[in-house]
Amino acid sequence: MTTKFEVKMHPQPHRIAVVIFGRYPQPGRSKTRLTPLLGEAGAAKAQLVMTNQLLEKLLPMQTQAKPMEGYQCEFAVEMHYSSGSRKGMANWLAAYKHRYPGFSWRVQEGSDLGDRMQKSFWTMFKHGFTIVIIIGSDIPGLNLIHINDAVEKLLPGNTNMVVGPAKDGGYYLVGLHRSAIPQLDSAFKGIDWGSEYVYNQQMQLARSVGLKVKPLTTVLEDVDVPSDMAVFERYTHVSPKQLVSPTWTIVVPMRNEVHHVKAVVQNVVKNARCLSNITLVFSDDGSTDGSTVQVEKMQQLYGCQLTIKLVTSEARRGRGPVLNAGAADADTDCLLFLHCDSRLPRHFDDHARDALSVPGAAAGAFLFATDSVHDPEARSKVTSLFAWSMRVLEWGANVRSKYFEMPYGDQGLFMSRRVFERVAGFPPVPLMEDVALVSRVKRLGHMQLASCDPCVSSSRRWLTHGVLKVTLLSQFILAAYMVGVDPRRLAQWYYGDKALLG
Repeated sequence: MTTKFEVKMHPQPHRIAVVIFGRYPQPGRSKTRLTPLLGEAGAAKAQLVMTNQLLEKLLPMQTQAKPMEGYQCEFAVEMHYSSGSRKGMANWLAAYKHRYPGFSWRVQEGSDLGDRMQKSFWTMFKHGFTIVIIIGSDIPGLNLIHINDAVEKLLPGNTNMVVGPAKDGGYYLVGLHRSAIPQLDSAFKGIDWGSEYVYNQQMQLARSVGLKVKPLTTVLEDVDVPSDMAVFERYTHVSPKQLVSPTWTIVVPMRNEVHHVKAVVQNVVKNARCLSNITLVFSDDGSTDGSTVQVEKMQQLYGCQLTIKLVTSEARRGRGPVLNAGAADADTDCLLFLHCDSRLPRHFDDHARDALSVPGAAAGAFLFATDSVHDPEARSKVTSLFAWSMRVLEWGANVRSKYFEMPYGDQGLFMSRRVFERVAGFPPVPLMEDVALVSRVKRLGHMQLASCDPCVSSSRRWLTHGVLKVTLLSQFILAAYMVGVDPRRLAQWYYGDKALLG
């Protein structure tokens, strides 16, 4: 990613590389000293949160960095990683690459930290950069002000090395001007990495080999041990509890679903891993069959176990606005959107959390299944041919979800509330709102399938209208949407006289 400052002096720009030293956030190998507090998965998630937020700060430099007066500069950002496969890193960082084509990553080379930094400096200088700055990925307080401060000190005539001191005795940033190349081979040798004397040893070594070194004035804190989590929370706005056991709002759109309300509540109560973290919201779209009264009964019956809310509207608005209305007042960490005739798998909240913790995942869904295949009672009421047809349908839906990352709403779409707000929620359309939301989310990252049992949906549509008819109509509607047909017109085709045109 390149940033240019338009100034009159120095027609040849100074090329500046900001190199992030990080690792793939893998449970058991990332931030292991946080494991006693967060567990292995939570510690890896902490590393993921810090690195993602650092990338979001650095990559849009073109709109955030301040011009260096009198100099024209071009910035590039790379990540040099020490753990993780190329495939895993690509899966994680591909969305950033898509949004910022100049961004890249490469594996670190070398034995200890000093050797790896020396080799990274050599690599970037060989690629023609004037200034190279290496930063850690576990300093949540680091921002563009510190990068600009380092660059200003390294511009010609000032110094050729800068070091940013960390509170624990190490350092969070080290930068070199290419005039330091003659001393590069000896600039990082013999330092007791991991000790509380790293910063002092680095400053002494730099001066002893002839480098003109200056410290940055700001002292920052890294996040390594449980006592550092206050720093983590202050800058990331993510609490330790959110890493380990996030809260959920389940939004269920409803219109004349009186016979399914109780089953939804019982399914959530039975299969949630941590029921106290869950709020169940029924968002009604003008029901006339007593569905809202049934929700009120469920509030009385299950209110001591589960928080149940009802959002109502007299006007028919369509599924997109109804889903947004259900999510509007959610103050939980995550959102899950569930159709009224779909049933969540056991411990769905844990599995959804784990899916969202996969590096590169922006949102997720469950595998698709139908009750005519997976529910013994429903299976007994259909023919063998119908059950076989539904197995084929399930296979096709799961291939689409896995390889094309296009799950539908009946698979229980879930994401963090921050991602939902970032993509502005569901579009206000009466049909294809799930496809539109998934398309928006995929600009930020992957749609991750949960590694658990599927979300089981009712076969009533296919039983009522026929497997072939429903499947062909669905594919026709999808194709028409992809070529730009108005979703309101699609709703007329799909629902007929019951179409919602608001």
